This record gives sequence, structure tokens and C-alpha cells, in this order.
Amino acid sequence: MSQKEPATVSDGVPTASTRSEMLIDPKSVSKSRCVCIFPDAKEADSYRVLREQIQQRTGKKGWNTLMITSARPGEGKTLTAINLALTFAKSVDGSALLTDADLKQQSIHRYLGISGKTWLIDHLLDACPFEDIMIQPGIERLKIIGGRTIHDSSEILGSQRMKRLVTEMKARYDDRYIFFDVPAILGRAHLGSRYPKSP
Repeated sequence: MSQKEPATVSDGVPTASTRSEMLIDPKSVSKSRCVCIFPDAKEADSYRVLREQIQQRTGKKGWNTLMITSARPGEGKTLTAINLALTFAKSVDGSALLTDADLKQQSIHRYLGISGKTWLIDHLLDACPFEDIMIQPGIERLKIIGGRTIHDSSEILGSQRMKRLVTEMKARYDDRYIFFDVPAILGRAHLGSRYPKSP
């Protein structure tokens, strides 16, 4: 487990402080092209524009959840989800929760160089408390829920417990955007339309 000394954030990059947190590894982030953690990254401008467009369209309807997917695996959906979550977390008037819901191929924790003791699946199968599955990565206003591999993902993602979890996520903080990195549409189970639309 990549647990390090307590953290704060300097220019978007976690540094040592006085509280114990699960820190994002800057080397892993840079290697994985999660550019939005770095404030001077040129690519971050494109994500900021996308953030503004999303906020304009969702704000009118009070929506705060987004699923990030692709037609096939390997097309960049996870990288997009991570960079969007980082961009929203850096917004002055909100926060972000990034959830790895691709239960057959978890990769958010690898991209960010983090790990954890409990995961999304521990909540869905073993009723692990919601607060215990959230990782604080040392970036202000960002929380992460990771995943571990399980084969029967379609049944789990379609369960009533998952439905209740999504509802709780949406209602808990009205200023928080929730990003679900979900399986590719072709070849893997995904959230689809099983969950309630944002009110």
C-alpha cells in the first residue's frame, strides 16, 4: 500500500504535512499523462474549457453525476475521467469524487500510484461503510473510490445496493461532481441506464 506521511498540496502536487493521507504519486501521474494535476500543463486548458461546458449544461438542471466511457477498452476513458475530476477539484466553487466502477479492469489507482485497504466492491458486497472506501489523495476537494477486480460485475453494478450508493453520492454534497469511470460499452458490463437520472 502506498501510504506515506501526512500531506498537503503545493501547486497541485502532494507534499508532506501533519496528517496521514494516501498520496498520489507525482511520478506515476506524470508518466500516466494525468496532466491536470500540474497547474502549468498546457493540456489542462482544454479540460478547463470542458469543465465550463459541463457546468453550464448540468447546472441548469441540477445534475452532478457523469459517467465516462468509450466504445472499446483502451480509448482513454480512464485518463479522461481522472483529468476531469482533477480539473473540477481545482474549481474554486466545488469538489469532485472520482469512482472506479470498471470492476473487471480497475486502473485509476495504477494511474495515480495509490492503493487502499477497502474498495467499492467491499461496500457493495460486505457493507463496508461509505466513508471507509473513500481515499483522500492529498489534493484539496478531491476524493477517490477505487476498485478491485471481480468477474460478476454486471450483477453487482445492477444491484440495489449500487443504486442506493449512487443516490447517496448524489445527495450528500450538492456542490460535488461525481465521476464514474465505467466499463467500455462493447464487451463489458456497464452502469447503462440502471441508475436514476440526476434530478
